[in-house]
Amino acid sequence: MRLFLDRAMSVKPAFAVTAANAVAVAAICTRLDGHPLALELAAARMKMLSVESLLHRLDAGLQILTGGSRD
Repeated sequence: MRLFLDRAMSVKPAFAVTAANAVAVAAICTRLDGHPLALELAAARMKMLSVESLLHRLDAGLQILTGGSRD
């Protein structure tokens, strides 16, 4: 969870785990089995998505993690 938080804050400095989003953040980390690369890719999406929206898209499949620039 700490890795996800650190990476999410790097793309969205105002991001914080709160009582309102803690369950969704934990669900994202669980859904991704704590895999560091998957957590980093998911956190990068926080620039455009809310935690709840990211979780919903992950429930539809991992395609959300494969798009974007290749740098």
